[in-house]
Amino acid sequence: MAIGMIGLLFYGTVGISILGIISLFLVKDDNIKKIIFYALSILAMLIAIMGATSQPTNLILRQAIIGGIGFLSVIGIVVYIQAKSKLQYYISYGLTIISIIFGTLMTFSII
Repeated sequence: MAIGMIGLLFYGTVGISILGIISLFLVKDDNIKKIIFYALSILAMLIAIMGATSQPTNLILRQAIIGGIGFLSVIGIVVYIQAKSKLQYYISYGLTIISIIFGTLMTFSII
């Protein structure tokens, strides 16, 4: 029963992440893109929190690594706020996407 719930959580997280990442690049309206970016950043932070708290207490290094991966989305938000060119916006998108992907993989112990 519990493994099934973890599977649903994993597939839900992956599905929302994929849809969010795809829509981040396909949506043309800047206001909607901003909302999607902030939602993905919050999702990345929640994944990092979930990953860090789900690890055993003796795996402090792994908890710190997952926390650092989650911190990439915070850096992405800072870059997004300070951005003045399209390249800087894409860098902030990339940081958030990396945070989501690696955070999900480490949370569910795939890597």
